[in-house]
Amino acid sequence: MNLDIFKMFSKYKSAGPFLLVCGIMLYTWGEFLFAGNYLPRWQHWLALVLVAGNGVLYFLRYRTAVWVTGIILLLATVNLLSFFIVISAWWITIGGVSTPDIQPWSLLLLVIYGVVNFSTLTNWYLDRKYGPVEKNGES
Repeated sequence: MNLDIFKMFSKYKSAGPFLLVCGIMLYTWGEFLFAGNYLPRWQHWLALVLVAGNGVLYFLRYRTAVWVTGIILLLATVNLLSFFIVISAWWITIGGVSTPDIQPWSLLLLVIYGVVNFSTLTNWYLDRKYGPVEKNGES
């Protein structure tokens, strides 16, 4: 019984960054639709399509959806998607070579995703590579 509760908590915990992105996007699109002060750009539209598709994927294939959430956050970090109303991007030039534009808030979300899901993603990777480990007669 306790193991089932732990699995359920782990599942909700790994969906936390996606739910945070959904909340941010609800606020952003509410501002676009009802405030009228801002217009969505292509990064906002692409983010809306990918996050909505990932939301459907969470109900169909949970593990894949958690991985896709990381990919979406990575795309937002390099300024290909935007969850926020105003798109702010930073870059660094090192030795005459500039990095791609980086959105700092999306980078923070990616770091949160990595911290929350590190052990879960590592366990899934090891299960896929070496097979599930039997614990106390359970498989």
